[in-house]
Amino acid sequence: MHNVSHLFLSDMSKITRPKLYAEVEFRQLAVGADEDASFSATGADAISQTTALSNGEVLAMNYARLETGGWVLDGSIDVLEDAITEHIGLLSSNLSSENLTLSTLQVTAEFSSVISSAGLTIYFDSAQGGYAPEFVIKTYNGVTLVDTFNVTADNYIFSMDDAMDSYDKVVVEINKWNLPGARARITQILFGNVRVFGNSEMVEFSVLNQVNPVNETNATGELVFAFDNRDGKYDFENPIGIFDYITTRQAAYPRIGFESELIPLGVYYLSEWKTEQGKATFKALDALSLLDQNMATTYYSTKTLTYIATDILTKAGIAEYVLESSLDDITVSTTISNKKYIDTLKDIAIAARLTLHCNRGVLTIGELPSTVNDYTINWTNSAKPKSELSEPIKSITVGYGTETVSDTYNDNGREISITENGFIKTVDVASAVLAWLEDYYLRRKVYKNSWRQNPMIECGDVIKIQGAYGTVNAQVERQQMSYSGGGLTGQTDSRVV
Repeated sequence: MHNVSHLFLSDMSKITRPKLYAEVEFRQLAVGADEDASFSATGADAISQTTALSNGEVLAMNYARLETGGWVLDGSIDVLEDAITEHIGLLSSNLSSENLTLSTLQVTAEFSSVISSAGLTIYFDSAQGGYAPEFVIKTYNGVTLVDTFNVTADNYIFSMDDAMDSYDKVVVEINKWNLPGARARITQILFGNVRVFGNSEMVEFSVLNQVNPVNETNATGELVFAFDNRDGKYDFENPIGIFDYITTRQAAYPRIGFESELIPLGVYYLSEWKTEQGKATFKALDALSLLDQNMATTYYSTKTLTYIATDILTKAGIAEYVLESSLDDITVSTTISNKKYIDTLKDIAIAARLTLHCNRGVLTIGELPSTVNDYTINWTNSAKPKSELSEPIKSITVGYGTETVSDTYNDNGREISITENGFIKTVDVASAVLAWLEDYYLRRKVYKNSWRQNPMIECGDVIKIQGAYGTVNAQVERQQMSYSGGGLTGQTDSRVV
């Protein structure tokens, strides 16, 4: 369950809630450019971290520095340690003057191939509110100058959506800063446009997150958002629009909550888009969708499940993930053939009795929470839940090599069979998996609540559900939320534990 303030929890629990706010940060970036970019700089301080300029960390550490107003004794800043581990970014070696001029700070990004992007986004100094009020961006193709952009900024986030075509080098030149006696600072450079669509622009907004504890079904999450496109910027027919720069795998970050506290709902990757009748509609899927690729035949010799999972995630292009340490407890030799990345990772998760899922956008193979949270979906915030029983289980069979272990529970019902998992090699592992599956499938009571929703709840959480005959503890398996006009509704599906 996502941590929120007491005020957020109180406001969310009120019968008459304050107005909710929703926004989607859409990063229309050149896919792969951040990983390919090689940075260099002149006029930079020695502690600069040029290699971190496209690592995704947009917020700057607020550290004590010998600059005007740079060492406020109010507890809001930290002193840098000898070994710098926080996100510093790029700093100018010189301070700005009283009239805000600065000895030129120049940063260059070069790429291994020619790219195009819908502009450029620069995050300056979020900690001190510093930015370059005016600066120059130049793009090159080889040694040939392609374009020069003389631009201005009015806060620490600068985003330009002018088309930048056919370049393999971009140079940013800064010789002015908005604060006197301060170092210029860049924390992030993104190759493309970043737009935040908020309440005034949002037409539709819905998020679906789901988890299957035993990895039986596809638990991919989905974001759908639509925004006002009456200016035609996203129309494919607009010759000066930016439709041509939209591509799959561009990231969208939805957030929802109250004006003073927005809850991040994860990251989703663009899969479909269309424009019609003055609005643009985008559909994006979570990181599980990136695993829907065929895997080349691979042989692993005496490797831990941690090693194999890491190798697969790397090949699939997943950089951010969490792997449970118990994956180190199983070592196998196996050949993977004619499988997709997602199916192989599901097999790994099953062998280790873990769950493959996305947790607020982070791809995770881990154990779901078991602690019961002090949160109740009751008849004050929900309609009376629909209760049902899942299909009964006749038998469960788990294979290891050419042998199997099995158990029978009923004369009729589903027959669960896992006999082609190349990571289950011993009777002990097979028996443990059987017991794990049995614990899940024999819990047949399911609740479906149509209610006012709460974005602090995450799939996998164990919460309380008020039913017709009392309150039960149940694990959330599906969260669907729809936002419109300041209100939030949706459905939560959970299984009694």
